[in-house]
Amino acid sequence: MEIEGTPMENGMVMDYTDLKLIVEPLVKELDHGFLCSQDDQVMKSFLANTSFKAVYVNFFTTAENIAVYFGNKIKEKLKSYTNLSSLKIRICETRSTYAEITVPLA
Repeated sequence: MEIEGTPMENGMVMDYTDLKLIVEPLVKELDHGFLCSQDDQVMKSFLANTSFKAVYVNFFTTAENIAVYFGNKIKEKLKSYTNLSSLKIRICETRSTYAEITVPLA
């Protein structure tokens, strides 16, 4: 993740600790979970009979859509930071493949 903006009086665009407090709960929500589209009835049926942690979302679980999901959630939490101009999210599928989006914040 990357943020862009105008530095505040303290010289930082945003304190990393503040950013971590926003992002960690979102990652924890999905971490070690089986991400499943609400439309995928086959997988929903399978997961209902397991002890797997399942997280149901209203989109197909591509790296691109996961990036948009995180972008929208984080953008909402950054509204009070009026000095920020954009947020970049990268979701890696492998070491060499990823999906990346840039979300305007201003």
